[in-house]
Amino acid sequence: MGSSETSFDSKADQVLGGLLGDKQDSDLKIPEAKIKGSASEQIRIATERLGPENVLGPEDVSRTFGVNLREIPGIPFSVKELERAKELGQRLILRVDKAPDGGPMSFKTMKDIVQSRWAKEGKGSLVYTIDEYRDWERRLGVTAFFKDPPRSGWALVSTNIIPESVDADYLKQTQIIINVIKNEIFKNIKLPEEYALAVTEFESQKHALFQLTNMNSLELAKRLVHLRITRLARPTAQEIIYDLAMYYDKHNKALLSDRYAWSGSISPRGLIINIGDFLDARGVEGDEQKAEFHNSAVGAIISRRI
Repeated sequence: MGSSETSFDSKADQVLGGLLGDKQDSDLKIPEAKIKGSASEQIRIATERLGPENVLGPEDVSRTFGVNLREIPGIPFSVKELERAKELGQRLILRVDKAPDGGPMSFKTMKDIVQSRWAKEGKGSLVYTIDEYRDWERRLGVTAFFKDPPRSGWALVSTNIIPESVDADYLKQTQIIINVIKNEIFKNIKLPEEYALAVTEFESQKHALFQLTNMNSLELAKRLVHLRITRLARPTAQEIIYDLAMYYDKHNKALLSDRYAWSGSISPRGLIINIGDFLDARGVEGDEQKAEFHNSAVGAIISRRI
């Protein structure tokens, strides 16, 4: 019994890999304090560190979604994190969860606000549909389509798919995301407590998750989506749509034009939602797949709010 468990654990480690470059806490620096000052001062500092093209703030929220914020939340990152984000090709984006009428900034609301204006401006569609968006309602579920908004606040988001994550299934991508967080985002820095707990949780469950692969796909997808690291480091379907709309409005350029990104959202059928193939006038496409699915057009992006 013991030898079979050892063999299985070795197989899981071989497939998933491990946490690369671990160091003792004594060798790591303490994270810097978050940037301080008024909201405008924080945005100025962030813009200096990241470049104006990589900061989508209150003015962009107003232009894209018509929301004029009375209070702007603080930026929950340090100067060092912003500088590292620029090196890694990430952007800083302010998300809101309320529409101009005070209702939730749901998938449908975002689509309605943006597409009515884009049609007048000749920008095309935000979302591609084959049956008046009923396909998206089925894919996301009624609550997610009509009510669930992005999580509000500032987020650092990958501009492009993580190269190593392409053609990897959801479980392996999760390991890759952890490696990027440990060895690139927080390189030589002690992991913040939230991330340390998330890594510990994943390490304690990854062999059990591997065992579910191709044995119980629905349970695997549910457990992966509810992991702490998924909630901390992957965007929801609503957040991907929100970010794509903001970036396209600011730069007149579509991200994920030839790739799909796995989200942290699960469909009513128990499948994980991926979004991409944003071909300008055609709009963003979506799909739902088993966690075991992998394809050369599907990868992962990191989106973190802390």
